[in-house]
Amino acid sequence: MSKQFKARNIRDFSQRLDPWIRNRLSEQVVCRGTIKHLQTVRGVDFFELTDGEQSIRCFVGRDVRSPSAQMLQNDMALDVAGHVTMYAKKTLLQIEASALRSVPNLHAPTDIKVLRPSELTSKIKTWIEKVAAPYEFQVSGTVYNVRPFKKYTIFDLGDAESSIHCIQFHDVNGQSITKDAEITVSAKLEVYDDARLQLKVMSGGPSGEGALIRQLKAEGLWPKRAKPMPETIGKIGVVTGDATQAYRDFTTIYGREKGQAEVVLESVRVQGEAAVPEIVRAVNRLKQKQGVDVILITRGGGDADDIAEVFDDYRLAEAICHSPIFVMTAIGHAANQTFADEVADESVASPSDAAHVLARIPAVAHAKKAWGIFR
Repeated sequence: MSKQFKARNIRDFSQRLDPWIRNRLSEQVVCRGTIKHLQTVRGVDFFELTDGEQSIRCFVGRDVRSPSAQMLQNDMALDVAGHVTMYAKKTLLQIEASALRSVPNLHAPTDIKVLRPSELTSKIKTWIEKVAAPYEFQVSGTVYNVRPFKKYTIFDLGDAESSIHCIQFHDVNGQSITKDAEITVSAKLEVYDDARLQLKVMSGGPSGEGALIRQLKAEGLWPKRAKPMPETIGKIGVVTGDATQAYRDFTTIYGREKGQAEVVLESVRVQGEAAVPEIVRAVNRLKQKQGVDVILITRGGGDADDIAEVFDDYRLAEAICHSPIFVMTAIGHAANQTFADEVADESVASPSDAAHVLARIPAVAHAKKAWGIFR
């Protein structure tokens, strides 16, 4: 089964794909070519490095160059050392330079491994497609620049800030591609000319406000009407792994803050293929358990792809929306925002934050005792 890499929109996709690529393409490269299309923006030089066959985008801050280095010029022969990163706006791979040196000509000898742009882009293609092969990339966006051909259609999928090139063959299970349509695609990640990333669409359909929201709307569950936090709590049903740091953090801090409610653990896996059905079953069990006033779904930080695979799943969102009991989520860290967080009655940044919030709410037994004093 493919690993899931899910993103809400192209901006989110680009922001998450950049560190994903950096982590997997950590090797420093040295590329030799001729400068073309040089421009300077706010002290940063951008240019294409070409060997006549292929080119790759490069950028360099002025603090990288040595004081004796001459000014960059178009048609200059140059060695660029650096790391492969991504230009998010166009989902284009580039070299973030850490060192530069001019060379007498493109065939000057060197004592280090130097690649031409065509060699480097070929190597990048091999790197990316190898590490991306196990993944299925899911992303939503608006269609534009549609170009139909006999066997396939190519188009750009984008939003106001970013875009990515896509190709859909006519025999795949997907809708016909039309300009300005809002769609969600499942795709494989590829690389084509000039180190530009491309999605090979395996399936697709309309998204509008997002495929998950459309499904919830069809069931009358969206927009979500958040239930108020209970004024008193008898039991807190915690859905997480019994040996996780998230559970330890929650129980430790809840006890330290003198929280009075009983904590009922539903131990589940929070990562991997089996996690979603386990969490859904746990939520459904807690709905039936007498005295449970709050359901807390939590896990600690980790890989964003692993978190999204579980907590962006429609089955979990549906279970949360159907819950008559107040549902709180505390998933990952503040930077992780999942669909489960969006449909929960309240979402906090971490298990520790959940403990702080819930410890401030009196337990049912104490509330009844206080009521008896004043009646």
